[in-house]
Amino acid sequence: MGGEEPRGRRSASTMENPTESGVAAALAGEEDAQPPPPPPPLAERRKVRRKALIQEHLGMAAAHPPKRMPEAMVAYYHRVAEGAVDDRPADPDALPLLDEVINNVREKLRQVEERAAGLVVEYKASGYIEQFDADDFGLPPNYASLLRGGM
Repeated sequence: MGGEEPRGRRSASTMENPTESGVAAALAGEEDAQPPPPPPPLAERRKVRRKALIQEHLGMAAAHPPKRMPEAMVAYYHRVAEGAVDDRPADPDALPLLDEVINNVREKLRQVEERAAGLVVEYKASGYIEQFDADDFGLPPNYASLLRGGM
């Protein structure tokens, strides 16, 4: 016990600077340690990231498979591609179109056609359509008056 210090007491050098022994040990370890390897090149990092994204995408695709089209619809589209079908098969959830609905749509279409024909007649009578005849040749609108001889 003559040369030993009591258990709870530290030496004076350690008490003065408690981190000194830790720094010395770290310095000794740094001398032996190699520097960290350089980061991989950008192309390699992108390649690794791309692979990770592909794996993530494949995982999501496997977890959520796509909904398949009913076999009847697949068969219908094959027949359409072959030219063997004129009408689409009736959808079981679709509401049937009543004859009055179809007639109403046809009447509205007829009214639109009559109005368009009336506008064409009106525009021809006022000379409005002749003004834009030059557009048929891909010329700007102001060329129409030049073609007619006006300025």
